[in-house]
Amino acid sequence: MSENSLDNVKCIARVWRLTKKQKELFKALMGREISSNLRRVCSNGYMISLLYKKEIGNLYEAVKCNLNDGDLVSVTRNMDMQATKEDDPVKLLALLIDEQKRLMEAYEALIPHLDQGSEAALACRQHVDELGEIRYTLLEELALASPESTSAYSSVA
Repeated sequence: MSENSLDNVKCIARVWRLTKKQKELFKALMGREISSNLRRVCSNGYMISLLYKKEIGNLYEAVKCNLNDGDLVSVTRNMDMQATKEDDPVKLLALLIDEQKRLMEAYEALIPHLDQGSEAALACRQHVDELGEIRYTLLEELALASPESTSAYSSVA
């Protein structure tokens, strides 16, 4: 397997793991007492993360080496899901915003490894755009929920 193929597989697996973590954070936040607007955003984000996780899983299956790379389930690390047990919705929202940024960065690292004219590259760019929109809305909700918390999140993607 070439070095480039190995990088592709690692980048895709990282995006998949972060998407899975994001999905769990959306789910955890929806279980808290939050505004109806934030609940709508989280519900949309949750459904989008399910779709992205499936699309990234399909991309992984297309590029993995059957001899060397396992299934994504075997590639995943044990996630620290202690964060989903956080009772404070503002802290959980701040964590979700941080994870959104990490996921967008993981996509940005993946895109150069893809054929730029391919459907996969186009889909990944669309994912980044939609994640940016969701992150912007989450930042607005954080500002409404806790004005003193927003100083650390002043830059919007």
